[in-house]
Order: sequence, then C-alpha cells, then structure tokens
Amino acid sequence: SQKGSSAIKQGFIRFDPLVGVELPSLDKSEVIPPTVQEVWQLIDTAAEMKSVGYGIIYLGAFTGLRRGEVLALRYEDVDWFQNVLIVNKSLARFPATDGFHKWVWRIGPTKSKKSNRRVGLPANVLQLLSSLKQASVNGEDLIFARAEGNLIDPDYFDDHIFNPIRRKAGLPDI
Repeated sequence: SQKGSSAIKQGFIRFDPLVGVELPSLDKSEVIPPTVQEVWQLIDTAAEMKSVGYGIIYLGAFTGLRRGEVLALRYEDVDWFQNVLIVNKSLARFPATDGFHKWVWRIGPTKSKKSNRRVGLPANVLQLLSSLKQASVNGEDLIFARAEGNLIDPDYFDDHIFNPIRRKAGLPDI
C-alpha cells in the first residue's frame, strides 16, 4: 500500500510484538568431510562386509554425487561410450497417501535445475558399474536396489547400510 508493508504503518496493530524477543542462535554445525584415508577405510570395510554399500560409497567417493542421486541411478543413466553418468533425477520425499506414513521416497527431479549434469567416470568406476550390471538380473532397473528390486530409501541407507559400515570401520559420525 502507499503507507508501506508494515502492519503498524497500515494500522492493523499498535506495537511490534517482536520487540524484545531474542531469536535462537543459528547453530550451523560445520560439515567436516572425511579424509581420503577415511573414505578408503569405508570402501574397504564395505567390500569386506560384502555390502551393497560398497558400490554406493565407491561411486559417491569418485563422482561427488549426492546420496539421493546415487540411489536413483539406473543403468540407462550410464553413457558407456562417452564414459559419463547422466544425473537428472534424485530420490525425494513425497506426501504419503496410505494413511500410515507421513511421506514416501520416490524418484523425482534433482535438487535444482543446475544439479542436472554429466559426470565423467574414471575407468575404475566404469569397471565397477559394468560388474554390477553383469551381476544384475535386469540391466534396466536401478543400479542399487534392495533384494526385491525396490529402491533403497535414504533413511534405510543411513540406518541399515552406511552406519554399520562406518561403525565397523571405526569412524566417527560422518
């Protein structure tokens, strides 16, 4: 309006109810990424455990993909001739309609339009993906899936795949 956007200026309220209110501090914990040695500890421990986490951690370490992006990958996202990975989807939370859960994880768009990208793959990662594809029953499905073929939701990955590997590797919460 001509008087401005303030509720006081417009006459809706007589005083500012926020005067004297202290806002809580913004505790932004510093993210400390694992060292190269810690990443190799995770990879080696996951391989030793014969966990599906081996491929997920290995791919994440060599490509820098987000957890949800790795878990949403399909073999069709690998350009085998140009040695690149096409990242154009991720796991995201959607409201559940079953009346039991608050949300469900589904494959959706990446975090932002800028997150859609092509990631170059070194030979060792292509070799890993190739061996995973040869071992899979259906080469067109998700690269990383549960035994039934369903997607691995990020909460399940954290609690049942990554944390046991991290603990066995003797690493702090990373």
